[in-house]
Amino acid sequence: MKKHLLVLVTLMMMGSNAFAGRLSVVGALNYSLDSTTTTVLTTTATTKGGLGFGGGLLMGMGVFELGAIYLSKTYTTTITSLADVSTTVTGIQIPLMYRFGHSTSFGIGGFYELALTSGYSALYGLTAGPRFGGTSGGMFFDLRFNYGLQSGNSKDVLGLIGYAFK
Repeated sequence: MKKHLLVLVTLMMMGSNAFAGRLSVVGALNYSLDSTTTTVLTTTATTKGGLGFGGGLLMGMGVFELGAIYLSKTYTTTITSLADVSTTVTGIQIPLMYRFGHSTSFGIGGFYELALTSGYSALYGLTAGPRFGGTSGGMFFDLRFNYGLQSGNSKDVLGLIGYAFK
């Protein structure tokens, strides 16, 4: 785990020296659209995604953007005739996006998410969405849709609010 973070930080630092980059600090609001139902004999368990929070850094390198975003995701499991159980899963998402446009831009790319919670595996998938503001520095709002490509096909909506340093 520590090796992954070290490699990511090194790549981001190399990117900032190799390109006239743009560093952004972001706060994140994550909503998981996942929902599964499992039935064993007469007991039914329904798990639904919920709201999570986080934050991180994005590095713009020309038309590409690389980031590291800490995210928490909350899931609630309802079991027939028992109480609800909430679980919070944490991870570091590493998105790589191609961005085009000016004051409003659109990004498309992929992500890899390292699981920090034991018992959970890494995720990977596609990400896309618009960004409003922040092309030449300043405040921006970024809305992304993440679609997981492994079994279960996780779906998340990620809202970022940040400040881009020129």
